[in-house]
Order: sequence, then C-alpha cells, then structure tokens
Amino acid sequence: MFWIFIAIIWVIAVGVGAWLIFHSYPDPDRIDVKRQPYRVPGLLTVGGARVDLIYRDLDEVLRWTAAAEEGRFEIRREVGYVAGIATYVLAGELALGKVLAGELPRLAFPTRLREAAPAAWFRLAAGALSFADVYAGRQDRVACLANLCQAVLATGQGRLAAAGQWVLNEKRLTERAGLHAIQDRLAQPGPDLGALVSDVRARLELTDGVWAGG
Repeated sequence: MFWIFIAIIWVIAVGVGAWLIFHSYPDPDRIDVKRQPYRVPGLLTVGGARVDLIYRDLDEVLRWTAAAEEGRFEIRREVGYVAGIATYVLAGELALGKVLAGELPRLAFPTRLREAAPAAWFRLAAGALSFADVYAGRQDRVACLANLCQAVLATGQGRLAAAGQWVLNEKRLTERAGLHAIQDRLAQPGPDLGALVSDVRARLELTDGVWAGG
C-alpha cells in the first residue's frame, strides 16, 4: 500500500508540473487577443512578398472605434512604436483597410478625436523634450536622442490628428507631418547635446501647461 500511495503522489506531481509548464508559455492558439494583437510574421505571400498576418478581436475593435467617435482613446506602449500606439489605430484600420468579406464600419476621422488627440500627443512630446534636456545635461547621449525621437514622433502624431488624418504606424510619419528637416538634424546630432535639444525644441514649437517650455 505504501508504494501504491507513493506512485499516486508521483503521478499527481508530474501532472501538476506539466500543467504549470504548459501554462507558463504563450500558446498561439490560446493567446488573449483582447489584450494584444497576435502577429504571425511572414505567414502569407502576396505578389512574391512575405506579408505579416495580424489577428484582431472584433469586439475590441468596435469598442475602441465607438470610443474614438467620442474622442476617447489611450496611448499604449507597443514594440515598434517609439512614441506609443493609440487605441484609435483600430478605427483607422477599419477606415483605411480593404474589407475582403462581409461588412465593417468605415469611420471618417471623428471631430471629437480631432479635438482631443493633438493635446495628448503634444503633452507627451513636451515631456519627452523635457527629459531629453535632462539627459543632455548628464551627457547621456542614448537617452537624450531616444527622448528627442519620441518628441518628434509624438508631435507628428499630434499634427496629423489635428489635420484629421489616420496614422496606423510611425513609417514616414515625420515626412507626413512636415518634420523631415528635424529628421535630417537628428541624423547629424553633433557633440553638443544641449544645442541639439534647443534646436529640436525650436523646430517643434510646442507649448504645454504641464511641461512649461518643453
């Protein structure tokens, strides 16, 4: 009986251990797309080019699309987005994407969102500029340049939101927002980080009540 009892305990322990291991790693078939999109890189081939496949939870898409119509959104951290990704990107995908089957709402850039989004992006940009100045004083080149890049991209997001233009990612964002000259400046930052921050601040022309003076 003793060894039978030990065997039962061993089987239970192995089973619990296997369950814990299985649930410790992300399973693509069980990933929570409500929390994040599930991206399959290079799954499809279209015209000879490898194309990524991104799953969206339609309930979340419709929820954030309705929020965008009311001028409500969040800016979240996401890999590949330096300044962050706005939840209204989901509405923009509906507006700009091609529907292959069925019907989906096609939302024009909402007036309330056009009023609310620029202020949020400009505040983020002004905050990044402020920290870039701090890091310049410490001669921390990487952190200074990183915050300057965030400031430029957030400003671009704000400008395009004010113009009622959807932005799905940060590709060519500086060009679309008329900030290509700053991109040229950041390509040759020079040794004087303080002068660089002052130059970028002057070009962005930001004003914010929280981050006074950028």
